[in-house]
Amino acid sequence: MRPFFRCSPFLIAALSFALPAAAAPQILLAVAAEKTIPLRCGAHDCEAEIGTICLQPDRSDPDRGTPYTLLDPGAVKVVADDPSGEPMQIPLAAGLRIVAARGHTAIRVALPRAAVAGLTHPALRLTDTVIFIPQPAVGDTEPQRAADTALARTTLRSIAAVAIHEQADRTRATGVILRAINALPRDRPPTRAEHAMAMDHLRLATVPESARTLVQRAARHCAGLGTTFIDDEPLFSYRGCLAVNHDSMLEEIFMDYRAVLKGARAG
Repeated sequence: MRPFFRCSPFLIAALSFALPAAAAPQILLAVAAEKTIPLRCGAHDCEAEIGTICLQPDRSDPDRGTPYTLLDPGAVKVVADDPSGEPMQIPLAAGLRIVAARGHTAIRVALPRAAVAGLTHPALRLTDTVIFIPQPAVGDTEPQRAADTALARTTLRSIAAVAIHEQADRTRATGVILRAINALPRDRPPTRAEHAMAMDHLRLATVPESARTLVQRAARHCAGLGTTFIDDEPLFSYRGCLAVNHDSMLEEIFMDYRAVLKGARAG
C-alpha cells in the first residue's frame, strides 16, 4: 500500500514514544462492509460482533471483555420493526453494552432482550465512521486523552480509510463472514438449522467474484467442523473457525495501515 498522507510532526511525535504496561488499550475503528448488522437474540441478550482494526499499534490489544464506548454516541443506532412491521429506533439508554471480543479484530455489542420485547428484526445500524474507545479504568498510567481521541477521529481514521479502500475485497469478504458468525451461538453447539443459515450466508452472498473467492476459501476451511463445539476450546467450533478467517483478513488490512504509520516514524 502506498502512503497517501503526508504526516504532520504532531502525528510523528504521537506515534514515537513507548507506553507503559498499564496504559489504556487501543482505540478501535469499525470495518463494516454492511451498515446494518442483525442482532442475534438469546435467552437474555441480543448481540452482534463488529469487525475492527486498531488505530494505535503502540498501545496494547484489549483483553476479551474490556469495556468500550462509542467515541461519537450517534455512530451506532439500534433499530427494529414494531408489531405492525414499521421500522423504529430503540434508545441506546436501553442498556447497550460494548466489549472487546477478540483483541483488536472484533467488538461485541449487546443489549438486554427486554429492550426489544415485542419487536422483530433487531439490528445495529452503523454510520460511515464508528470509533470505539476504551472506558477509563482505575490504575491506567497512560489513559486515552482528548488529544488521542482527536487524532483518532481525524488523521488516523483517514489513513485507515485508505487502507480499507485498498483492501476492498477483504473488507467485503469479512462482512459476509461476520454475518455468518453472528448467525451462530457463542456458548453452545449450533443447531442444524443455525449451521445451515450460516452456510447460506457464505454460499449466497452477493459480492464481486474476487471477494467471493475469499469467502469460499473460509467456507472450505471450516466446512468439516459442522456442529462441533468444545466448551474449553471455542476456536475449534465452526463459529470459532470462521472467526479465525475473519480476523486474519482484518489483520491484512491492519498491516497496510500500520505500514503507513511506520513510514511516518521514519520520516
